[in-house]
Amino acid sequence: MLAASGVSFSHYAVWLMAPLALRLGAAVGRIRRVRARWIVAGGALAVIALMAVGDLVNVGPRPAASVVSDWAADLECVAGMPSVLVVVDHVGANLEAGCAMDVDPMSLALVLPDAGNLTRDRFLASEEWRERWWSYLEGADGAALDPDQLEWLEAEHRAVLEREFVVVERVGGVELWSRRGD
Repeated sequence: MLAASGVSFSHYAVWLMAPLALRLGAAVGRIRRVRARWIVAGGALAVIALMAVGDLVNVGPRPAASVVSDWAADLECVAGMPSVLVVVDHVGANLEAGCAMDVDPMSLALVLPDAGNLTRDRFLASEEWRERWWSYLEGADGAALDPDQLEWLEAEHRAVLEREFVVVERVGGVELWSRRGD
């Protein structure tokens, strides 16, 4: 479970892997019959393997951390989803430089009106979310973005992004945008 978590699951699911592994191990250890223990452990491992494969199929290729890290090294403020910034070890640099940074950009969905009833599409279409996402990007020197994340911008903000930034590389499913002149 722990070995599969770093490459297969989103960061929220990874947080659950260590306590889940301990609980599963304790539960299997309480089974008295050795054969039953092996069957339960094998079944649990099969379920975890299927979940990991399913996530890999849905997530698709991830960016090579070294490529993104090398690109980000010369930039003061890099915008992107926190999971990408953590992988390339740029969160500390952003914080030290005083960059606008969203530790959990999707958390806004918890406090918007109708938070419990918001669909993903209604959340991403909300004015609050679009303004928050743009304020994060407009102060950055670079942005590591999945192309789908461009849809989160208003048309005028997207035009500004495309005018002021250029895609310098595509790595996995991520585009690396650098501010022109940087």
